[in-house]
Amino acid sequence: MPVKTGIPQGRVAAIADRSVRATKDIGNIMLAVALLIASIPCAGNADDGLSPPVLLKTEAGESFCRIEWSPSPASGYNVYMKTGAGEYQKLNAAPITDTFARLVDLINGMPYTFAITAVGENGAESAATPTPRMIPKGYGYHTLPVKGGKGAGNYILFSSPFEHKTKSPKDMFSYLPPYRQSRWRVFSMDKNGYHEYEDMKSMEPGKGYWFISSANSELFFSGKTAQGPFAIRLQPGWNLIGSPYLFPVEWREVIRNNPHAESLLDAAVWEFANGGFGKMGTLLPFHGYLVYSAAEGDVEITIPPTPSEPKVFQEEASGGLLTMGGGTGTNWMMKLAADDGTFKDADNLFGFGAPVTATSPEPPAWPQHLSLYFTRKSETGKRFSSDLRQNVKKWTAIVEGGQNKIVRLSWKTLAGSPKAVITDIANNRKTDMAKYSSYTFTRENNAPRTFLITER
Repeated sequence: MPVKTGIPQGRVAAIADRSVRATKDIGNIMLAVALLIASIPCAGNADDGLSPPVLLKTEAGESFCRIEWSPSPASGYNVYMKTGAGEYQKLNAAPITDTFARLVDLINGMPYTFAITAVGENGAESAATPTPRMIPKGYGYHTLPVKGGKGAGNYILFSSPFEHKTKSPKDMFSYLPPYRQSRWRVFSMDKNGYHEYEDMKSMEPGKGYWFISSANSELFFSGKTAQGPFAIRLQPGWNLIGSPYLFPVEWREVIRNNPHAESLLDAAVWEFANGGFGKMGTLLPFHGYLVYSAAEGDVEITIPPTPSEPKVFQEEASGGLLTMGGGTGTNWMMKLAADDGTFKDADNLFGFGAPVTATSPEPPAWPQHLSLYFTRKSETGKRFSSDLRQNVKKWTAIVEGGQNKIVRLSWKTLAGSPKAVITDIANNRKTDMAKYSSYTFTRENNAPRTFLITER
């Protein structure tokens, strides 16, 4: 009898019949991402005289993947699947005599990688032949827990990677209590502003949304998984987006796949979490993000189905900022942050000698959120999260919003040896940024606080 194996809940177990089964745990989103990280190990007891199988065909469908290979002078074949630990685990208990395997009970929308080896009569195996990344397609579902609260810090940005049967939010959220802003809120954003629940016409993959609930709640998503590349349209200014897949996608990979938009998009996306916005390098499934488009009109980009490891955005590796004009020793860069104990604004850069293009706008915040940004006299009304310029020795930083009176400014050097002084304009208090790493001030009201940074 042909052999069929399974991996119930992440462990290998032998079952009799023909196909190969793999885990179906929709909650373990990161498992399939890790399937792609490590390289294929050499098969145990490898036989150098045994040729590896030649892959002929792969197919991904509703909860299954099928692989087919050419016959070879071998007594059988072993099929492996890459696990969350980055290693290959054998799926069949005894060698398979067929030249194909159908792997079932897979998670739709999740990436899988398999490998095949030929088995000799003495049990030795050939080198492994890997399959390309395979993504089953079809129906999927996910439950997103939301912690209750009524403050501005309790908002979340979310997205759904599913093609829903109905795009109407009134149908999608019919299981929640009757809509009342004091109970729960959901809204979208575009160039015309925010659109509340009653005005929202649809909810789609690749787009982000704001949500808050006064009590602990759950958002339930279901529908068909998207097959990439997935196209989204960005409007001028700020856009709410999300991953259209059940796996993370590196934002730099998105930019690489859209060279026409490279000069229009920032090198990172913004996520709201833990009381403030932070730059992220990866689009995680079910998370929402803000991204700024500098285009004068709409621009279409595609998000490739290329899974990656989740990562934060590292300014130190953001395309040559550390060299800043050739590394003459006079070039430098610092990161400035503000924190009032409830809200924060951490990803703000300023420096001397950097390319003029190394600027990015400050994400829009609720009035209660703490916002730290830079301004320029030559560009009235614009707010920058980064101000890295050449031939300048003064920077103006503004702190506004927040919930508490006591605010702490902190900074750290990312490049060079800066000699800068920060001055609190409200009281003309000066702090040497080379000798100290922070400055704390008390506000009498919520009026914006202005700081002048000068290079000595």
